[in-house]
Amino acid sequence: MDDPLDNLAKSMSYRSVEPLSGSTGPEMMRDALNKVAAFEGTPAEKADLFETYVDHVAEQFPGFSSVRMPTENSSEFVFTGSAGELLVISPSGTIYRGTVGSGGITFNSQNQAIPNYNQLTVRGLK
Repeated sequence: MDDPLDNLAKSMSYRSVEPLSGSTGPEMMRDALNKVAAFEGTPAEKADLFETYVDHVAEQFPGFSSVRMPTENSSEFVFTGSAGELLVISPSGTIYRGTVGSGGITFNSQNQAIPNYNQLTVRGLK
């Protein structure tokens, strides 16, 4: 039988990540995106890592947030920021950026996000 505390520790282990550099929220997010883009994990692991970094930034800069949206394709991950920023991790693990207002996503009848890759920009290392 699995030990519930051991399972909890395993599920929380991804919370221990390399510290972010930068003294402002945008600087820290730039570093987070670089780390996520360079990370060799699956798209789901990249999404989890991004959420972890967002949590770290939000701890230092209250009001900073990002929300993972439900998607039509379970191997795509869509995040929206408080000012309409959009981050998509594609099934191949490529990171795209854009804005909600520019048509970067649409929604199906179940209110699941569908990325419009033609309206998004590939986000590489910077």
